[in-house]
Amino acid sequence: MRRSRNVREYRDGLIRRRPKPAPKKKEQENKKEQQSISNPLLDKRRRRLATREEAKRLLLNTGARPTPPAKPVYSPASSPAPTRVLDFQDFDSYRYSSRPLKVLHLIDSLGLGGAQTMMLELVNGLNRYYGDHITNDVGGIHRKNGSNTPLHALYSSYNVSPFHISKLALKEYCLNHQIDVVLHHRTVNAICIRKHLPPNTGYMLLNHTWNNMRGISDFAQCDFYISVCKFLHTRTRWHTIVHPSRKKIILNGVENNYIDDLEYKPLEKGFISGRCHRMVGGKFRVSSLHWMINTVAKQIPKFHHYMIGASKQAQKVCSQSKFLHHLGSIPDRNKKMSIIKQFDVYFYETFQHEGASVAVLEALACGVPVICYNKGGNTELVENRINGFIAKNQMSFLQHMTSLATKPKVLKKMKQQTRIDFDNRLHVRHTACKYMQLFESLVKK
Repeated sequence: MRRSRNVREYRDGLIRRRPKPAPKKKEQENKKEQQSISNPLLDKRRRRLATREEAKRLLLNTGARPTPPAKPVYSPASSPAPTRVLDFQDFDSYRYSSRPLKVLHLIDSLGLGGAQTMMLELVNGLNRYYGDHITNDVGGIHRKNGSNTPLHALYSSYNVSPFHISKLALKEYCLNHQIDVVLHHRTVNAICIRKHLPPNTGYMLLNHTWNNMRGISDFAQCDFYISVCKFLHTRTRWHTIVHPSRKKIILNGVENNYIDDLEYKPLEKGFISGRCHRMVGGKFRVSSLHWMINTVAKQIPKFHHYMIGASKQAQKVCSQSKFLHHLGSIPDRNKKMSIIKQFDVYFYETFQHEGASVAVLEALACGVPVICYNKGGNTELVENRINGFIAKNQMSFLQHMTSLATKPKVLKKMKQQTRIDFDNRLHVRHTACKYMQLFESLVKK
């Protein structure tokens, strides 16, 4: 009796655990739901086939062709540039023909950085080579939070007196000072200011930074968009409404006519390498200093390495070595360049992409060959075995430095090549000439 009851309970338990069959109506609804799930590729193909069939049916019945869908209406930035500058004229052939103009250079921070230095180099070049045709003002956009005090040593070395201005005061300033063009030097935190400018004032965006490339899409009302190198141009997430004629590439350039006349304090004797840039994580690792102590110094006799830039880690390591020298931050251009021009090679070991580095340009301006990685726009400035080397790893860095240190004739020849190549391609007069052509296209003659 007990056994039969156990068997019956076991059988009932199996029945309870068995899934209940779905009603036929429920099965039909599930099947329709699965069929209704859209596949983007199949849907696109179905729409294309349906459109073709509809066009054929309309053509057979009435002889009329279907009207194409209306094109979307875009903002003025989708139209061609006011005056299309297809090909830039070179410095020797270009002749300015418009009335004198006034340009306001705006940047979000007046601190020490690559974008600020490049802005000052451009202003200096425009004043030097086109001073009779242009007046340049430099302003920092006032921020409510945080300090934005300009470094006097940096700006005074370029003979520039910057000022602060709020976005709400831009329109009045442009009208009172008759500003023709506002050149906005974009850093990572920049915001479009077109709505704060008079309608007749030209607005150009100059992108210096690799960070936040999607942010370019927020600047949909510019007359021109300039990238400082081809790398930034090709990697920019361009907004679909920006017309191709508004996108330009103008490679950064710096001045070097004053460098030979700079007085300097001689550095240590021997083979001198060095660097000058912000000591942030993407550009500097303290492990490279330990590598120099343990490897490079043993390979190259009388090796010395100089660092310009603020870093507590670098200062601590350099204080414990006789051939590593940490000079700290040097904002004064003349003092900085008087040190760089004594380098035998510029050691530019960076670990992330960037645009056309001002650090590399400053070294090349002094005739110092540069060794760097293939990062960002470096290969647009450094031509392998002409004005430096493109290294693959630290071992490659060591091989190139050893070759230059042990072969004085090769080093001398490369320094000469670096000077010639810089004058032909990277001098600021070439850069200033192209900007003048864009400015001229935006002003009324």
